[in-house]
Amino acid sequence: MDNFFSSLKNMHTIKEKLEEVQDSFSSIEEVGFSGGGLVKVKLAGNMTMLSIEIDPSLLESKDVKMLQDLIVAAYANAAEKVNESMREQIAPISAAIKGL
Repeated sequence: MDNFFSSLKNMHTIKEKLEEVQDSFSSIEEVGFSGGGLVKVKLAGNMTMLSIEIDPSLLESKDVKMLQDLIVAAYANAAEKVNESMREQIAPISAAIKGL
């Protein structure tokens, strides 16, 4: 029975830690790049785009399709970085759960 109550206590602790990590996700901000840095996209932890920077030289080419592709690629790069930051923050929680 002590093992049961110990497990409940551990679950409560893990739940609290998970809530802390979820709160910290809102503070994540990552920048993705494409085109050698010609396009930069900044994302928040909830994948909201915070800003986008486009080098003016890209506008001179008037190649809309290329610009669109670069924006999508920069967003994908930033999203990958946000996901990695989330994985790093949640790793201790995952380890605690596996230990139960």
